[in-house]
Amino acid sequence: MYTIPPIELTPVESFSTLVTRARIHKSYYDYNPSRTLAIIATALYATTCTLHILQVARYRAWYFSVIIVAGLMETFGYATRVLSQADVFSRGLFIAQFSLVVLAPVLIAAASYILFGRLLETVLPGGRNARSLGVPARWVTWIFLTGDITSFVLQGIGAGIMSGASGGTNMKKMNTGRDVMLTGLAVQIVTFGFFIAATVRFDFKSRSLATLGLARPRWRILLWALYASSVLIMVRSCYRVAEFSQGWTGYLASHEVYFYCLEALPMFPCFVIFNIFHPSRLLDTVGKEDVVVEEGSGVGSMEEMKV
Repeated sequence: MYTIPPIELTPVESFSTLVTRARIHKSYYDYNPSRTLAIIATALYATTCTLHILQVARYRAWYFSVIIVAGLMETFGYATRVLSQADVFSRGLFIAQFSLVVLAPVLIAAASYILFGRLLETVLPGGRNARSLGVPARWVTWIFLTGDITSFVLQGIGAGIMSGASGGTNMKKMNTGRDVMLTGLAVQIVTFGFFIAATVRFDFKSRSLATLGLARPRWRILLWALYASSVLIMVRSCYRVAEFSQGWTGYLASHEVYFYCLEALPMFPCFVIFNIFHPSRLLDTVGKEDVVVEEGSGVGSMEEMKV
């Protein structure tokens, strides 16, 4: 735990003020965490997660179940934060809320990779055997998931080490955890960067639909949904990199406003976007008219598109 600095009570300082100061200095947080914000975050994430459970069941979109796991992690993470706020001295509660909230976005990224692979298999002629980025479309998801799983493992290990040393009594252990966490975040950002590039490439290639005079397919809405969620995930990831680079007692880590503005707030729309534009509802509309062609293959040829 944090070292307790000498506390001198002035004649006009109330006992409640002394208790507040002691809580901040002795707790696992470097600030007095807000119970209200934690409750609001729990309610919001619980709502969108419940909707995803119902939608996955309704559309039988089992491939998209990973977003439910991410939603449950966010919900229980903030619910645990409510409990942790009531007992800021509990190491177990602090570790639980920290680990759940930190790791959940990795699974949100995984949902994006799975959705992109599903989009390729559904839209491109040849289905799972269609080629994208020089490999079969069915491999694309696993290529990105490999980087995501690596990131998840590294961040999980780093989170465990950092949480265990969060009292500040073992700086070497804390720095080790921070370095492992930063490595995991770096892997996530690089993987996600390639994913965004692949999505943009597919987007521009598929715009050949317009040159064929075909109607704009509804599945393109999913590309914009992926763009929006990708930007939000990148913003959150950059925030975490900056936070961990500064250290456990750095400016970002010691001010709760940044946690909610750059962690809780950006991640919530990533769930809501896919509540509104659920993949299965849009991909079910894909038909023969959605097939696109490789540039230079001729308007009359619609046999294959490589992206």
